[in-house]
Amino acid sequence: MEQKRPTNACHQCGATSYRPVLGRAADGAMRPTGQYMCVHCKFLFTSIEEWRNGDLARIAALAI
Repeated sequence: MEQKRPTNACHQCGATSYRPVLGRAADGAMRPTGQYMCVHCKFLFTSIEEWRNGDLARIAALAI
């Protein structure tokens, strides 16, 4: 039987969760950087589509 991959999964490893990346701000506080990281393979991304489908800019460039 063929196993289906969840819609909301990492394109590299298939993990189904990610976390926000924190960085130290100028005032010393830890704050979200606007990036996210896959909890399994540590892939860094800024949009959920990039996490699901890979580097969208690279994919678009290859389609031209």
